[in-house]
Amino acid sequence: MPLAAALALALAADHPRVQLRYQLDGGARCLSAAQLGAEVEARLGYDPFAAGAPLVADVRIAPSGQGFEATLTLSDAQGHPRGRQRLSSPVADCRELEASLALALALAIDPGSLQRPLPRTVYAPAPVPPPAAAQPLPPHAPPPRAPLSFGLSLGGGAGLGAAPGLVGTVDLGLELRRPRWSVSVGGLATSSGGTAADGGTVSAALYAGDATGCARLGWLGLCGELAAGAEVSTAEGLPAARVATTPYLALGGRLQADIPLWSRFFLRPHVDALVPLLAASIDVGAAGAETRVWAAAAVDGSLGVDLLALVP
Repeated sequence: MPLAAALALALAADHPRVQLRYQLDGGARCLSAAQLGAEVEARLGYDPFAAGAPLVADVRIAPSGQGFEATLTLSDAQGHPRGRQRLSSPVADCRELEASLALALALAIDPGSLQRPLPRTVYAPAPVPPPAAAQPLPPHAPPPRAPLSFGLSLGGGAGLGAAPGLVGTVDLGLELRRPRWSVSVGGLATSSGGTAADGGTVSAALYAGDATGCARLGWLGLCGELAAGAEVSTAEGLPAARVATTPYLALGGRLQADIPLWSRFFLRPHVDALVPLLAASIDVGAAGAETRVWAAAAVDGSLGVDLLALVP
């Protein structure tokens, strides 16, 4: 009797049920009864095995030559055979036989399973997390300010135009600076050896304070300069010789260079040019008959060298 015909008695219910008997002979290492049942259940979409079912499925697997042979027998509860099917595999790997056996047993239990769609598992969509709250952007930090330094300078030089003859200069300054600019205040003093005039000698000394603002580019500086003070003129060996003091005010510029020496010390050579706004002069002679023996030049020029120390 064909195996499919023998199963007709099991098709009365929507899902046929059978009892499973499973046997491995000759040390065959194949899937267990539970594993075979799980394979069949996965193909049918339901569990077809139940104790006391009207049909019994006997499965036996034994070595055969180089491979394995499986015998599937279907019988009723009284042991009367309803059908039989043999499956074989020529290789010594039982996995090929396991897949064929699970399919054959599923069809033997429920031939109509081929016409039913496979069960489909519906998965609930994963919950979508709520959007993260927008985080405020951190406030824009202003760029760090360039370091501020303080300086002390002391130097000297020589010049022409502020007094008769060649003059010597001494200057002292306090400075506040950043990498691109600097400002300074200080004092300067000049003294001349004098010049001959009408059988005598005239000389002058300048005492002034000055303020300087510089634009810096690396070690070079281009500066504007303002100087204010007093010029003391002296005449010796002349009739009515006297000492006179006149105000001094000049505006000009400076070109300087800061040459590193060591640590925070610099050598600063500089060239200064000042235009007197209040011009000094020296006159000799009796009142009403003075003779001008010297007058300040239109531009006072000087060369100098300072030693500069910075903190920090």
